[in-house]
Amino acid sequence: SGVSVQRRVPALSLVPSGTAASLKPPAPAASTLQAAPAVGIPARFELPGRPHLEAFFNQHVIEVVSDAQGRRTPRVLGPVVLHGPPGCGKTFAIDRLVAHLGWPCSRIEAATLASAFEQDAARRVARAFDEALDRAPSVLVLDGMDRFFPDAEQSVEPGAAPAQDALDLLRRMSEAAAKNVLVIGTTHHRPLIDPALWPRGRVAHVVQTEPATEGDVRAVLDKLLSSLPRAADVDTAVLAQRLVGRPLADVAFVVREGARLSARAGCAQVEQARLLQAVDAAPPSPRSGPARRSGSQ
Repeated sequence: SGVSVQRRVPALSLVPSGTAASLKPPAPAASTLQAAPAVGIPARFELPGRPHLEAFFNQHVIEVVSDAQGRRTPRVLGPVVLHGPPGCGKTFAIDRLVAHLGWPCSRIEAATLASAFEQDAARRVARAFDEALDRAPSVLVLDGMDRFFPDAEQSVEPGAAPAQDALDLLRRMSEAAAKNVLVIGTTHHRPLIDPALWPRGRVAHVVQTEPATEGDVRAVLDKLLSSLPRAADVDTAVLAQRLVGRPLADVAFVVREGARLSARAGCAQVEQARLLQAVDAAPPSPRSGPARRSGSQ
């Protein structure tokens, strides 16, 4: 018919009714991260199974925070976007980083906002930004950025935000970044995001995440189990074979659930049988097709 889906479904409005949205793109945040109260953040962030993301967050987040706390030369803590297929570890990495920083975290999930009334959606977005600013230093996660910043020529996502609302959200992102809020966006579909978002100053870093290999999954299991008493029969190689292709958040769930089931059974250590039971209880993989093994191309 030549009519895009965006025009046939109610759009997700991020600006409350009666609020005039600026038609000019917001100016990039020029402020730098101000010195925050020292909170004893460890010098190095560890992200098992994701060495690329581990190195990135250490260089562009942990070092920036350490510089600010040490009253050294201030540096910009700019917005970050993680993009990659479902289950590749974006949420897992963010959760680990938030736990490492010890900062409060607010989340805006585009998928849930798409079903809300316009005014209600706008209030939720405004409330999340206000909470993040009030609790700064903090982290604000924009989950599903392709709905917030659609490319009009490519996006077919129902409930995508209109252009003026995307501009308003960019303004809020700039304001948050200037006031000690680390904004992290996630998306499965980078090509569907408006190209105007990508110039430096609006999004400081765009990081691609690849699906975890069997070796990556085993590294995550070894790290998470290292702090727990585990029985001699625990074989992370077997567990990794069962879990490869699933989200890394499921790997963390399996360790937690396996420990819970072991304790419930009166075991003093985490047992292989309980971990395998937890694997069966984990949700199926969101991806189809064969999973990659360690060393595969």
